[in-house]
Amino acid sequence: MDSERELIKRIQNGDPHAKKELVDRFLPRVRKLVEIRVGRDNDQFDDIVHDTIVAIFESIERTYEIDKSASLGSYVYGITNNKIRDYYRDSKKEAELYQDIALDSLISATNAEITLEREEFQKQLKKEISKLKEKYRIVLYLRYYEGLTISQLSEKIKLPPKRVSERLHYALMLLKKNLQKK
Repeated sequence: MDSERELIKRIQNGDPHAKKELVDRFLPRVRKLVEIRVGRDNDQFDDIVHDTIVAIFESIERTYEIDKSASLGSYVYGITNNKIRDYYRDSKKEAELYQDIALDSLISATNAEITLEREEFQKQLKKEISKLKEKYRIVLYLRYYEGLTISQLSEKIKLPPKRVSERLHYALMLLKKNLQKK
């Protein structure tokens, strides 16, 4: 613990050698935790590790209180977990963004799989929507025709936002699958 305190004091005093020592000591642990939780093959792996190390330095320099904080290892572990959570939260937002444009993409798409002209395609789309179970038709209608956000949908149909997103995603996948058959 005393060696940790010394290391922290040196970092807070701007010693670049102390930063290297911290990296040498904790980088393998950070990399292993990110690998376990996110995957080594993930395109974002190196970015998450880098962002974590930067966040550790910034946190130690700004807010780490030697006498009040947990051990340095626990502190590093906590920051690493937070960065991994940030990654998943940001990924979910990105997925929701793509999900939001999925129906518009289906409507305006003219590719080899969809050979119908635009008007015929829209008629077919409405027909296929009407074939879906009511719980899927409702989320599609409220989202794309009424323009409600996921959180507004959640309140309206009394389901958690995550469940609403899943239902919406599944409805779009069913719709796409049925349309591709045609």
